[in-house]
Amino acid sequence: VSESLTIDGASFKYTGTMTVSGNIDVTVQNVNFVVGSINQTGNNSISTLTVKDCTFINGTTYAVTTAHIKSVTIENCDVKNQALLYAKLSTPNITVKNVNVDNANYVAHIVYGSEAYFENVTATNMPHYGIFTQNYGAKTITLKDCSFDAQYPIAVRNDRTDANDTFVFLGANEITGELKGGNMI
Repeated sequence: VSESLTIDGASFKYTGTMTVSGNIDVTVQNVNFVVGSINQTGNNSISTLTVKDCTFINGTTYAVTTAHIKSVTIENCDVKNQALLYAKLSTPNITVKNVNVDNANYVAHIVYGSEAYFENVTATNMPHYGIFTQNYGAKTITLKDCSFDAQYPIAVRNDRTDANDTFVFLGANEITGELKGGNMI
């Protein structure tokens, strides 16, 4: 990638979907999304997306959605009444640090990927899932110093028998709710 773009919201409010596409590294920072989201589209496995110091409130979709991207990093963000991350297509490297999610259906819904790292992520009042994975490809998901209070804080849907998801717990994690696995909806 030879190009990069930084979008600095200077703490202004933004409503709507910010769409990112193309072979470019993008950083979105200091944006207050009100009923808004970031949607990375395309077939750009060499691109990266970094979201930092943003808030997402009352969105109707995921705060961040990725498809065919090298990596996504989400840092120092607060999300309320909106799911945080949907890695719907290949997102090999996912990093989420210092994020608070309140009253959302998901912290992360990961379909394809290989490495996901969550550090100091707090999820409260979650009526459904913390981390929900579909094992189309084997993944290693690491949780370090996280706190998830959800109906199902960790859920794995077994879509394939030849791919296993591995969870690694580091530091002090607090997981409240029922762990779930199998072919589920």
